[in-house]
Amino acid sequence: MSRILPSAATCSLISAKVSYQKCDGIADTKPDELWVQICNKRDECDQAVKRIPGMAFFFSAVAAIERRGKKGHTNEDTEEEGDGTNSSEKQQVVYWPAISYWMAVQSQNGTHVSTVPVHSALLEIGMEVTAKALPDCNKGREEQSSAPLCTTLKDHSNHFLQSKVDISFAEGLNNLKDQLMEEPLESAMNGSEHVVRLQVVSSSFSSILRDKAVPALVRAGLKFDVYGIENCSMPSESENRTKALASPIVVAINDIERAMKKLGYALHRGEVYKKVASSKYTFQHCCKVKQFLSLLGNSEHFKETIVKHLNKLDSILGDPESEFPRQLRINYDLIEVSDGFCFSISERKFVENAIRELEVGRETPRAYVEYKHDKVPEPRYFKEILENSLSNNEVQFFCEYFIRLLHYGAKQHKEKVLCLIGEPNSGKTSLFAPISRIIPER
Repeated sequence: MSRILPSAATCSLISAKVSYQKCDGIADTKPDELWVQICNKRDECDQAVKRIPGMAFFFSAVAAIERRGKKGHTNEDTEEEGDGTNSSEKQQVVYWPAISYWMAVQSQNGTHVSTVPVHSALLEIGMEVTAKALPDCNKGREEQSSAPLCTTLKDHSNHFLQSKVDISFAEGLNNLKDQLMEEPLESAMNGSEHVVRLQVVSSSFSSILRDKAVPALVRAGLKFDVYGIENCSMPSESENRTKALASPIVVAINDIERAMKKLGYALHRGEVYKKVASSKYTFQHCCKVKQFLSLLGNSEHFKETIVKHLNKLDSILGDPESEFPRQLRINYDLIEVSDGFCFSISERKFVENAIRELEVGRETPRAYVEYKHDKVPEPRYFKEILENSLSNNEVQFFCEYFIRLLHYGAKQHKEKVLCLIGEPNSGKTSLFAPISRIIPER
């Protein structure tokens, strides 16, 4: 706390507890359904808090409000959040999701900041707010300011709350990925976020929080996520580089790059590729950059930045020649099969660990095929089709052409294109199935 409070010495301090409004729709909603939404709701609330004039930085934490009532409905909230027990056999204890805040706000003339903007910002998005202005963080009175901060941070390792955040975060990622994928997900996504979050809004506070407060909190064992540190003025040799690092476009691209990595996406020559669900290395084409940004903009965490700079971001990320951010490399010599093995076209054999661990997510085989590497090949039908349809010379030419297609760049651009013409149900698709499975349609 001794590192955080000096950082906020020039600010007005506000603590707040945010929960769902007690309207008819919420009253009929089961608590578990609200817990599933808590990560997206916190993102929405954080964005609203960031827009409050003068906001310097704030801590937000997923919390629980204990509500008691007769079986089947709930009454007013209790004042305590702890692990309470039933005071009456007729009452049922239910834990409803909430969000706890500790905010540092600057004013232009140095006067105390009212809690009214906090109420207004959060009421607009349908939340119920209880906010309180805290005493100035003067020497000898730190306890009055730090006690609400401790209340916000105390559940950083609470197993119950972390489990709820894990479920909510996974649900949010899967919903977003379902929008971006052409096929349904085969398994749930991995990843999560912490119960506690530090959001830095004003760049003038970034350096002191980054250099002093955040390391001290980490050493103290606090589990939390940090956002907004990218806006700070980093040491550099030139003023231009400092301005570039603080550019909202650069910050947005860094945020998008982290989101893509978490979601299993990558950029290659201005196009978005997605990780194949059952593969270890392989990415396949997904969509245009602008479509990805539009869908990513549905998230409250990205909405403000992406909508504001959509065309500029699309211009940079959608440029085929752009190297920022890091581009995905396609290894045209490798075809990934099941169990993490890859078939090397040049070596004509299966290879284990074909891509180094450090390059996973940066380099991808050309395609992924469901095939066991230790299975003995049985080209019977493929061989019979060729022998029954083509002469010996034509079979030789076809096989040579097939290998040249696999060797990326070996076929000259102006060479004749191989076509197959035949009656319906004559086996055209079966003949080209091995090729179409290995060579992407694009």
